[in-house]
Amino acid sequence: MTARPPRRPRWHAALALAAAAACAGRAAESAPDGPDDAVPGAAECGSDADCEPAGPDCCTCPTFALPVAEGWGAACAGVVGECADPRTPAACGVEARCEAGSCALACAPVVCEIDCGAGYARTDAGCLTCACAAGEPPAADCATDADCVRVPADCCGCARGGADTAVPAADADAHRAGLGCDGTEPCPEVDVCEPGASARCDSGHCALVAGATDGGADAGAGVPRRCGGGFGSCPPPAVCVLNDPSDSEASERGVGTCRAP
Repeated sequence: MTARPPRRPRWHAALALAAAAACAGRAAESAPDGPDDAVPGAAECGSDADCEPAGPDCCTCPTFALPVAEGWGAACAGVVGECADPRTPAACGVEARCEAGSCALACAPVVCEIDCGAGYARTDAGCLTCACAAGEPPAADCATDADCVRVPADCCGCARGGADTAVPAADADAHRAGLGCDGTEPCPEVDVCEPGASARCDSGHCALVAGATDGGADAGAGVPRRCGGGFGSCPPPAVCVLNDPSDSEASERGVGTCRAP
């Protein structure tokens, strides 16, 4: 499952252009100067506009994000035209965001009007795109809420600062065994469980839901209806949003989330 692309630590800008020059044949000495290390405790951004996607070179899909002030985009501006197959952030389906004062790369939300039974295809960066993935629609794993159970999604579980999820009751033991937990894992030891959340059967698939869905639009504290991959289309006027930042589980499954337009 894909989550959003990881953020890479800040680095010396001369190395950035050296990689770009290797790709496009430009001289590395044109790289802008930049700090080697972030000032401890200093925020590198105040808004998304302060950040931009970056990568191992100027020709391939970005894999992390940097502050605009470090000059990555400016250094690549004259290089991209020489790439044999330039992979722009838009083509790769990614965008830079400012999260808690740090620049991070994330999949860009996309409104998609087609219903893909097998789920949606991914870009080279692992983000969902409005094109159908190959294969057959996933088989339903539940018929009623009773077919699903709540289980920890990691070795901590939400009761100890981790997360919970829902799986078919028949798969619960295998799911727990697959986590490989031995009881010695360090956990925050803070209960972060969402009140009222329960395992439910949502359009044939088990999901952890905190409230009833409303047929497509945002469901308040609950989990909204999903689209594609066997979930079907969103009931109007809701639209199907891929890479919804508030529904990472849908993105991991290769499906979208129904949202109000």
